[in-house]
Amino acid sequence: MEDDGTSMHLPAFDTLINLPVNSIFPYAPSYGKKELRDIWKKFQISRNPSLKDALFSLPIATNGVTHGISMAGYMFADPGDTVVLSDLYWENYSLILENGYGAIIRPFELFHNGGSTWNPFHGHFLQ
Repeated sequence: MEDDGTSMHLPAFDTLINLPVNSIFPYAPSYGKKELRDIWKKFQISRNPSLKDALFSLPIATNGVTHGISMAGYMFADPGDTVVLSDLYWENYSLILENGYGAIIRPFELFHNGGSTWNPFHGHFLQ
C-alpha cells in the first residue's frame, strides 16, 4: 500500500486502465470479490429460474486455474482419494493435490500416436 492507502502499482498503468486503482491492483479475497459473486449468483438464477427460491451459497470466483484446482482439492479431496487427470497437466497440480491434500493423481494419455490422435478416456491409466 502507498502512504495514501492506494494499492502500490506502476503509475504508467493509470493511463491504460480506466478503472479505480483499488479495484484492480490489490489481490482479491480467496473466494473472489463479493460484488462479482453477487452478480454471478443473479446470473445463475436468471439462467435457471428454478433456483429463485432455492437456498445456495454465493459462487466462488477463483483467481485462476491453479487456485481453482486448489479450491476443488480443499472441498473434495481427502487423503488417499484418486484424482483422474490427463497426462498433460502442470506440475503444481501434484504439489497441490498430492502434497497439499494427500490425494493420488492417476494420469491417462490424452493423445496417442505421437500426439496426432485424441485418446478419449476409457479407464485406461498410464503406469
